[in-house]
Amino acid sequence: MALSRLYPLDMNLTFDDRLYSLGDTIHILAELTPRRDVVIRGARVDLVCEEDFVMSYTIMSPGRPSLSSHRTPGEVYVSPPLMRQRVKKEEREAYVHSSAPLLGDATLQRDTAVQYNADLYINTQAPPRVSVARIEWRLEGFVDVVMARDVRVRYGVQVELG
Repeated sequence: MALSRLYPLDMNLTFDDRLYSLGDTIHILAELTPRRDVVIRGARVDLVCEEDFVMSYTIMSPGRPSLSSHRTPGEVYVSPPLMRQRVKKEEREAYVHSSAPLLGDATLQRDTAVQYNADLYINTQAPPRVSVARIEWRLEGFVDVVMARDVRVRYGVQVELG
């Protein structure tokens, strides 16, 4: 059984495939085609920003014990001094940068495609790690379906920051 058959409806987003800037508006046509009668709590389109970056920080760790680990009876053990160690860790963080609603509570009939227009305004606020991260953008359509799997579709989109 194909994975797509597990979902109660198909969702398709159509928009201009071009370079957008902060402050622009993306005009989106969302088409929903139910495979059966479905009740929807809501649907929206999100502009998701994903940042890939390297975190660098310092940790304190015990140093190496001395090579002469033999102690005489009664001798007090002295732990090795703490040493500073630089650690780098690759991080990935994704968050919703901007969002636009498609519809609220609704009932859709089987095999009847419906279309919704949405204007997604791209927030003018730049991502927080714009100077140190590799940034990717995507449009995500989301449908919250009652008593069934929620539907999510993703499309890459280009947004310039400058």
